[in-house]
Amino acid sequence: MNRFTKAVLSGLVLGGILHIIIILLIPHHASRDAWSQVGKLGPTDAFHPVPQSIAGAAGLAEQDPFLIQAVCRFSLANAAREIKASISAPFWSVGLFTPLGIAVFSANDSASDQSELRLMVITPLQLAGIQENQDADFSDALMVETSEQDLFVVLRAFASSTREAERLTKELGEASCTAYQPELIDDGRIR
Repeated sequence: MNRFTKAVLSGLVLGGILHIIIILLIPHHASRDAWSQVGKLGPTDAFHPVPQSIAGAAGLAEQDPFLIQAVCRFSLANAAREIKASISAPFWSVGLFTPLGIAVFSANDSASDQSELRLMVITPLQLAGIQENQDADFSDALMVETSEQDLFVVLRAFASSTREAERLTKELGEASCTAYQPELIDDGRIR
């Protein structure tokens, strides 16, 4: 065999070994994505504080000691979602992500009225059904229309002290991430 043939064969063998190693490592890295990490925090349709150990996964910011985070994982398969939170912080933000950590929507406290957040996450088909009801009132809600079924939402709030961080952790934990259930307002309109 000449040198060229040996070099080609060596390259093919090393390439094959490298591919086998990469394929064997896929399951290890696949379980470290944000969707899997968020699922370990607790049941779906509820907000959970984000611990330091998973901060930095796709969609989750690196943990900043002054940034309190909570996350809720949900599906739009059966109903639209209504995210409500009352956050009394000098700065807060909300982000909506796909299981791969791709941002679908992001906003901060300047997009909502004062410290109250009402975010409606809805598929095009669900939106068409709700729009048929002329009395539906979404004037105080941020509307996000997406074709994605599985999503997670991240709430972040700035805390300037340890005491404020404890209070904000409680506030973010009390946020709701529930299936949209229309409710009647006093004048007969649906909210």
